[in-house]
Amino acid sequence: MKKKTREVVFRVVYQPELINKISDFMSKCDLGISEVQMPVCEDWRWETTTKVDAKYIKKMNGVIRKGLVATGNTVIMITNVKK
Repeated sequence: MKKKTREVVFRVVYQPELINKISDFMSKCDLGISEVQMPVCEDWRWETTTKVDAKYIKKMNGVIRKGLVATGNTVIMITNVKK
């Protein structure tokens, strides 16, 4: 018997590490620029056979957040997109 799969979609908005570095550099130059913002918005999708409930959503939100922060990105928003 084949297990039922469910599609999970998270809308992830973050500022890449490179933009943060560029922003820091430009703010140190005498250009009158204090901050550069260039957020990226992506829909992250996957299929799972795991039960998708509030506990799963919360856990995956944390995993995504930790992964982005660990790679130097600034997290702006992570939202589960209901199907």
